[in-house]
Amino acid sequence: MVDEHGHPESLLAELALGVLAEDEAVAVRHHVAACLSCRAEYEEMERVATLLPFGIEEAAPPDGLRQSILKQVASDAHQLRSTPVVLKRRPVFWWAAAAASALIVASVAAFVGYAASAGPDKGNDRAEQVVEAAARGDLELARAADGDVSMTFVHAPGAREGFLWVHDLPPLPSGKAYQAWFTPDLSTFEPSTVFTLASGGAWLKATGPLDGFVAMGLTIEDKDGADAPSSAPFIVVMLEGSAQRR
Repeated sequence: MVDEHGHPESLLAELALGVLAEDEAVAVRHHVAACLSCRAEYEEMERVATLLPFGIEEAAPPDGLRQSILKQVASDAHQLRSTPVVLKRRPVFWWAAAAASALIVASVAAFVGYAASAGPDKGNDRAEQVVEAAARGDLELARAADGDVSMTFVHAPGAREGFLWVHDLPPLPSGKAYQAWFTPDLSTFEPSTVFTLASGGAWLKATGPLDGFVAMGLTIEDKDGADAPSSAPFIVVMLEGSAQRR
């Protein structure tokens, strides 16, 4: 599928994993070759896909690979490739697991780009933590959608902060903002980050390890945030399981 501007964003992760049907892959490769923004996004996804452990036996990436990937992503996400992309052939039984992993690739690529924009020190530390978790196969990922509204949340095991990627949140009234809430029991709520982007990324922090919470939700509050939610969350994601669990 393509977005309203004709960009095949939803297919780039599958192309990076090598699981996109060949007829679609041909068209997407042609588009990527001519579109600078899609090519930059695809290259980040391809780098992340290289780290994911699907279909390989190693428990960890080869020595130096993780640092190499981080260095490439941080250096210039928009650098054009000088050689054609060669897609890897995979056994049919591998396709189901890999196709389900397209969301992971897209989320981690978005995360790494966003983390790098936070500053060289903080961004690299955050990106490294998540890339390491992706390489080990234990990155935590959760997603929720309600119509066009969707959100994806990723974090490393044991972390107290994670990355939220949202799309098409409901419009904000004047003076209002979105606020995230973590809950350990679906009855008590801990306030987290206040943000105003209807589509984009935000860091969410908690007072304890995120593994201790069962869900995260979003509400609309005053722009300065609130100590308790003023209404039930308009979207909730359950925080359970590993992104690599099969």
